[in-house]
Amino acid sequence: MAKIRVAIVDDETVIRQAMTQLLDMEEDLEVVGGGKNGEEAIDLVHEHLLDVLLTDLNMPVMDGLTAIRAIKQEYPNVEICVLTVHADDEHLFEALKAGAKGYLLKDATPDEVVEAVRTVAHGGAVLYAPLATRVLAEFQRLTQQKDDLQRLFSQLTRRELECLGLLADGKTNRQIADELFLSLKTVKTHVGNILRKLEVNSRTEAAILAVQSGLGA
Repeated sequence: MAKIRVAIVDDETVIRQAMTQLLDMEEDLEVVGGGKNGEEAIDLVHEHLLDVLLTDLNMPVMDGLTAIRAIKQEYPNVEICVLTVHADDEHLFEALKAGAKGYLLKDATPDEVVEAVRTVAHGGAVLYAPLATRVLAEFQRLTQQKDDLQRLFSQLTRRELECLGLLADGKTNRQIADELFLSLKTVKTHVGNILRKLEVNSRTEAAILAVQSGLGA
């Protein structure tokens, strides 16, 4: 059976050495290289046929997030697991959006690190338990937000949606009227109906909702 090929990137030499020793003890894992910053992470992916990149986030020269984005854009099949001290939502969600499949804290046990590498190598996802709870809560929040937007927008007529799309593009009432061949009074009526149905107080708020829903440029 082919071994899972792993590279380890961390600006702390002690961490790289410890992770290398840990993973090399496993019969199905092979550490093929290491680096101390994001640029070296990209070089490792170029040089080796990696299955998994185990990387820190805060590093000199190029941070981990920038490296993850670049790697996933060019090598989408390379799976990435983050090993970091950051337990805050900002780093977590940015790493996941960038394409990381695993997110562990540096106080994770050796067994947790080994299993995380195996899991992401096979297409799974791994999150430190308290972080997983927050990801689920954020997913539920976004789902509810999407449902709320769909409910509001379902009340708009076709013409109101057309007006809203132009409004989101920054068009004035006069410009909307000219583009849709409507009277200025009719456009003002449509805009008033839009604000009422979307439960907002201004054109700006309506435009923001429109952009979130994919209307406008």
